[in-house]
Amino acid sequence: MDALAKPSDGEPRRKHWTRCSPTQKLAMLRRQVETAQFTSFAWTDLLRRAGVRISMDGKGRYLDNIFIERLWRTLKYECVYLHAWETGSEARAGLKNWFYFYNRKRPHSAHGGQPPAVVYWQRNPLTHPISRS
Repeated sequence: MDALAKPSDGEPRRKHWTRCSPTQKLAMLRRQVETAQFTSFAWTDLLRRAGVRISMDGKGRYLDNIFIERLWRTLKYECVYLHAWETGSEARAGLKNWFYFYNRKRPHSAHGGQPPAVVYWQRNPLTHPISRS
């Protein structure tokens, strides 16, 4: 259940929100960041404690979103528009495979033709996971 959806018993949203775990609240960030900018102390404090950098001054806003917007554009043109998934589970599997390819196999010009995972693990060799073929 979406933590911000009004529960069926008519309970106000605020009470429902307070019952969510911090993990659930952070997971909702994905859905909410596209529709609104939250400025309450409770919300921004939660983000700060989770290590999320917040930009609300209006300066450089396009820079805050440029990387994710580019990722969504690439995802749509290289994956979503090329498939006709019939179920949610097919879509989920297709997206999972594409993100694996994007991060570990697809060459990126910004990284000298190397995938992001290769560049990351070159910089952080102590935490390298077991490779998936």
